[in-house]
Amino acid sequence: MCIVRSRGIRGIVTVHTSSTPNRACGGFTALELLVTITVAAIVTAFAAPALGSFLTANRIAAEANALVSAFSFARSEAVTRSSAISMCPYGRDANGVYACVNSTSWSGGWIVFTDATGTSGTFDGTDVLLRVFPGISGTDTLTATVSSLRFSTEGFLNAAAGASFALVPGHCSGLQRRAISLSLQGRAHTAPEAC
Repeated sequence: MCIVRSRGIRGIVTVHTSSTPNRACGGFTALELLVTITVAAIVTAFAAPALGSFLTANRIAAEANALVSAFSFARSEAVTRSSAISMCPYGRDANGVYACVNSTSWSGGWIVFTDATGTSGTFDGTDVLLRVFPGISGTDTLTATVSSLRFSTEGFLNAAAGASFALVPGHCSGLQRRAISLSLQGRAHTAPEAC
């Protein structure tokens, strides 16, 4: 049963009741609902793989940007403080104290610290921890040609050659891999690479 209320010319409300199906009373038919659900399923099936690839590309870009911002931060601190600044992949000892890990895998995160005295590229008792950068997402990997970086008071990289990093997503396809290079002048460059 359907109740239709309408306002007449003189503002009088009339109520009509009817037991016959009326287009004004009804919603969707079962056929219309079935067609709508089918079209939505087809669109979703085509969009899902593209969405996954889009999300991976954005995650990798964000992780690459985090590393480049760490380079910029360390370089800026070296010039501002007029002191050598180092960064390295980190771990924690039994007491929870940060320490550099002698590894070319930077996936677990990295620290930036003052490195004016003591052993170069080693976070020791005289150094000041400036910032801790968290590791990258789950199955992604970040590897480098070096186990630590050190910026001079002029913001230059203290090394015989620049450093290179490879950021690879866990399920890599297309140009999702990122090559990040750091020049001796302390400038970073990021470029996509084929998996």
